Amino acid sequence: MSDIRPGLRVEFFYYADYKNENIHVMRTILYDVMGKKMIMAQSSPSLLSASIKKNIVMTYLAKQEGKPVRFGFNAKILDLLNDYRIASGEAVSAIVIEQEGPPKHFNIRSSFRVRVPSSIHLNLIIGGERATLLDISIGGAMISGSTVKGLNQHDRIKITISFDNQVFNLEGEVLRILSPGKSSRNDLQLASLKFFNAPRYFESALGKMIFNMERQLLADDMTKALR
Repeated sequence: MSDIRPGLRVEFFYYADYKNENIHVMRTILYDVMGKKMIMAQSSPSLLSASIKKNIVMTYLAKQEGKPVRFGFNAKILDLLNDYRIASGEAVSAIVIEQEGPPKHFNIRSSFRVRVPSSIHLNLIIGGERATLLDISIGGAMISGSTVKGLNQHDRIKITISFDNQVFNLEGEVLRILSPGKSSRNDLQLASLKFFNAPRYFESALGKMIFNMERQLLADDMTKALR
């Protein structure tokens, strides 16, 4: 597909995470395309050697009838390179992947979580207390903050989500409680939530908000790349 070309900004995540509805999106850029084999910049955080041979889902935005549409395809990580030379002659770290299926329309699913930019006014409230919202999807969210302390795995909770002068009351389940690894705060915990019984129009309204967040994140990435 002609839209897949050097310089294309892409997002990817592990297929296993996709199946488990616990996606962590990584962003990067394509350096080179050689048929089904592609070379892209090392992601942030960097992939480790354990990722080699793992299956991923690659997504990107392309224009269709003048509108941005997200496509995606399955791929496998073949290798990690420490000294790949790009057009400028500079040696960089890179990821080698192989496309394993044709690009298809990739609709925002419940598992596709997007990091919430600080400039976006999107609130998630539990028990009258606002949580720190790390990422969100149509089907769930990752939160931190003092609200997590009173939560346990499998708890059913009442959630209020507000944005764009709209307020939605729904139910949720705590899928898991996580510790963020190397944290300077031993008491800091994260909670992964799944949404239930959302009111009418919630999915379409939040889907539009997520699309706007994706556009802003892509614009921010482009700005950083130009500096």
